[in-house]
Amino acid sequence: FRMGALFSHLAMSITSGLIDDDTISVLFGIFWPLLEKLTQSSHMENTSLSTAACRSLSSAIHSCGQHFQILLPKILECLSMNFLLYQRHDCFLRTAANMIEEFGHKEEYSVVCVRTIETFSSAASLSNLNSSYTCDQEPDLIEAYANFTSAFIRCCPK
Repeated sequence: FRMGALFSHLAMSITSGLIDDDTISVLFGIFWPLLEKLTQSSHMENTSLSTAACRSLSSAIHSCGQHFQILLPKILECLSMNFLLYQRHDCFLRTAANMIEEFGHKEEYSVVCVRTIETFSSAASLSNLNSSYTCDQEPDLIEAYANFTSAFIRCCPK
């Protein structure tokens, strides 16, 4: 939560010209290794913690997206793998949708975007959604997946 608050505040400071790229790079250099270590740990099984981590990442992406661009493949792979491990956690889909909206228009990332949608779509929790009854059981997951696929269709050129 605190990392998300930091990056939300950072977004306001960037637009007002109070913070320059060097400061953002330093904060980014501190923030990403911590979040990366967290997202690769078994703690992501905890829904509240994974949601908070994803929210922090989404805030950071919205605040200083260009600094995350170089990590796009790594971040999407991390989100995909976590979703395969914890398929009821819709936060991974929501954060991936934010990444796609921010960077999906860049042709050099089209392969990683396609690989991400293939990975998400192959998850048992999504491939088993073949009846209205099943869909009624997981409304948040359905909404997150629909938003992700919508972002993919809108933002990815190929």
